[in-house]
Amino acid sequence: MAKQNNCVSKIALLIANFAVSSCVITPLVVCLWYSTWNIIDKSILPQDPANGTVPHDVLVKITSITISATTICTWLLNLASVAFNTVTIKAGQTCHDHWVLVKRLYLILACMACTSQWWSIWSLLDMVFAHMEWVTVQNKKTTPSLLPTLLFTIACLFVVMVLKVLRNILWAPLMLLTDDDPHALVCETRFQTQKKLTLKHALDHLFSSAVVLNTVSCVWWGVWKLLDMMLFPDKPTIDTILASIIIGYITCVLVCIFQYVYEPISKSLHNRRHLAVKVLLEDVFVLVAFFGCINVWRGLWLMFDYFLSEVFASGTIRGCQVDGEIESGEGVLLAINVFGNFCTRNSGNELTEKDGLRHDTTKITGSRHWSIEHTVDYEQSRRQTNEC
Repeated sequence: MAKQNNCVSKIALLIANFAVSSCVITPLVVCLWYSTWNIIDKSILPQDPANGTVPHDVLVKITSITISATTICTWLLNLASVAFNTVTIKAGQTCHDHWVLVKRLYLILACMACTSQWWSIWSLLDMVFAHMEWVTVQNKKTTPSLLPTLLFTIACLFVVMVLKVLRNILWAPLMLLTDDDPHALVCETRFQTQKKLTLKHALDHLFSSAVVLNTVSCVWWGVWKLLDMMLFPDKPTIDTILASIIIGYITCVLVCIFQYVYEPISKSLHNRRHLAVKVLLEDVFVLVAFFGCINVWRGLWLMFDYFLSEVFASGTIRGCQVDGEIESGEGVLLAINVFGNFCTRNSGNELTEKDGLRHDTTKITGSRHWSIEHTVDYEQSRRQTNEC
């Protein structure tokens, strides 16, 4: 009887967590990224008064500088989180309470840095692929070619799989962390070096920020572009927006259900003999979950594009997790435990420097890229001018 009640409670908690994550938190997070993305678009990119587009050479310079600057900012903020956690762990819970304002300020700055980093990468990719994606067909209409984007996306996926960081492509509604969680400022790194302010740990953070996060951003760009070209290639309508949201949420529901089927399998494979099989199993699960996440983000983003011009909200960033290194089958468990944090907040568990810093960190990301038509229209306008 007790086991049956425990099972019912577990199912009820899963439903409540997913409902809040999907219906409340995820739209707000996407809303934040949408508003921040558009603010950056309008404030950073200078447009040509003649045709309302950004000159090619100006776009290259701006995006290159922004990528470097935001990557450095993300790296420095990750290092700052190490110092902050060191101080709060030594001071205890009282310091957590007194530093709550500093913590929120850090999360806001980290969110802005992460969004700016993704914006610059996506803008640069739009500019580069604008010259190779658009081809002329017989009826004189331009349609995008799938091959360059497909090859680029496969290459980026291959990189993240080789680095064993594929799990980092997951986002809301399947990966969440509440701000009051003591691990909210913990940024995991690829090589999991000891969390102290040393040169080795700083380089580990730099690799995670410059290589892992940027490659994950490229994966999101590639899959998003492929969905734009394959799923609903025409101008978004209410039907196509709802279809993307429905596909995304159905996929997310299915992976939330099947995670408990995969958990015992993943747990049984956690040894050196079956590590490759475990990583492959978890990678397949993550890719299916990622398909749901990106469709949810894309649908909500297009909905904001359709109905809104400017929106404002809030969010945060994440660190780097390593595929196959998570024990007890947790590599296929999804971090959407919204209410669980409230239930266990006063359980008396305290952080320690040895194991208190290991946690599935938050991830927000994904967002709509700067429109490729801007660069394409500019290039077409320049060619027409030269012909005249």
